[in-house]
Amino acid sequence: MYDVCGIGHALVDLASRQENSFLSVNNINIGEFRLIDINQAKNFDLLITPEVIESGGSTSNTITCSASFGAKTAYIGCVSNDDYGKIFKERLNLKGIEACITEDVSPAQTGRSYIIINPEGQRSMLSYQGVANNIELQHKQKDIVSKSKIFLVEGYLWESPKARDVSIKLAKASKKNGNLIAFSLSDSNCVKNNKEYFLDFIINYSDIILCNEIEFETLMENQKQIDLVSLLGHVNVIAVTKGKNGSIILTQKEKIIIEPKSVNIVNTTGAGDAYAGGFLYGLTEGFTLKKSGELGNLIAAKVVSHLGNFVDVNIQEIKYL
Repeated sequence: MYDVCGIGHALVDLASRQENSFLSVNNINIGEFRLIDINQAKNFDLLITPEVIESGGSTSNTITCSASFGAKTAYIGCVSNDDYGKIFKERLNLKGIEACITEDVSPAQTGRSYIIINPEGQRSMLSYQGVANNIELQHKQKDIVSKSKIFLVEGYLWESPKARDVSIKLAKASKKNGNLIAFSLSDSNCVKNNKEYFLDFIINYSDIILCNEIEFETLMENQKQIDLVSLLGHVNVIAVTKGKNGSIILTQKEKIIIEPKSVNIVNTTGAGDAYAGGFLYGLTEGFTLKKSGELGNLIAAKVVSHLGNFVDVNIQEIKYL
């Protein structure tokens, strides 16, 4: 039995610290997120010497954080048969995460994100998706999902009809076995572009919604199909991160406010993913929603205080939450 299995964009994170002059010369805005093509990615391979090379992508980051607590985890994604693809699979293996990976044979390469941190700790991200959406449905995936307490689905996959279709089919396999499905809203633009599809998946499959406050506001903005009360009739819980203001957890019966942790911020990359990893781990262990949220805050605080998405967790810290 697995605690958490997730499906998402398999990206290799390449994190480096750079001066603002580097950003200016390369026409990168501070705090920018931008999709780039293969030629631009190859150019940044030459320009940047990364301090941290990790398996990344939203779901991978979340699964990594759950695994750091000792959860039994699995990951579903797609890479190319190239050096970055090998790195991605090796990193998952080192973290004890079972990899259920499609190897794409197209000319495209493994996806990657160039994460650039300026001296003030502000993050800019340039993302090449590569083959990340080319996930093929496999029997092994269904087997793992059916044996997972929680199946985590990444909203970014809704940008590709093929990846969305695979995600829904696996969600059906999870539901058939009575497991929980968590849905990450991923990004406000992703929500805006796919709102009807998102709501359909939430209403028909989701038990847990994971998002930040902007993503949640975008989902509910000008919403005629469903209001918050009705939404909470379809899902068990909505966990909303609020950056430096902590998080809130919503159910039909209560609103739980989770106070933030005080921390020296080095890099905000993956903070929401880390929160989700701690929160989902707490649920698999039978923790209360409040304690699960506090655990999410704890690991998010650890992640933002250094480069990279993997942290050493002292399991004793959980006892004092």
